[in-house]
Amino acid sequence: MKYYAKTDGREFKFDPELITPGGLGETVSTRTTALDAINGNLFSLISDGTSHEIFVSKVDGGYRVQICGRAHFVSVENEKERFVRSLVSRNDEEDSRFELKAPMPGLVMKVLVEPGQAVKRGEGLCIIEAMKMENEIRSPVDGVVTKIFKKPSDSVEKDALLMRLE
Repeated sequence: MKYYAKTDGREFKFDPELITPGGLGETVSTRTTALDAINGNLFSLISDGTSHEIFVSKVDGGYRVQICGRAHFVSVENEKERFVRSLVSRNDEEDSRFELKAPMPGLVMKVLVEPGQAVKRGEGLCIIEAMKMENEIRSPVDGVVTKIFKKPSDSVEKDALLMRLE
C-alpha cells in the first residue's frame, strides 16, 4: 500500500514495505536517495552521496522527524485515508462546511442521521449497497448534519452529494 507524507509544504509518496534492513532506493526529483532501517525508530538516509541519521517518533496527528539537528512535523496518510478525504470537499465560502460524497455507485439503503443532528468523527451517516454488500459511510469530522440530499432507495452514482455537515 502506498503512503503520502506531507512536511514543510511538500508531499512525498512512498511504500513502507520497501523500507527494510535491505533498504529502499529510489529517485526523488533528480536526487538519488536510499533509506535503511537501522534499529527501531532510527534510519539512515543517503541522499546524493551524503549520509544522514534520522530519528522518527510518533506524535499526535503524525510524526516528529529529526534530521541534521532539525525537527520536522510529518503527517502521513495511506491510499485509503487519502481516498476518503477526497470524498469530503470543503466549501470555499465557509471553512466549516463539508460535503460528503458517495464513494461508489449504489443504492442508499438507510440514512442513519437527520438534519440538525450532531455527529462525531467515525459515526455512521448512511448505508449504501454496492455489489450486494452494505457499506456504512462514516463521518470524517465532528459536526452537525445541515442537509441530506439522498433518501433510502435512491440510486447514487460515484461522487454524488449525499449530505452536508457543518
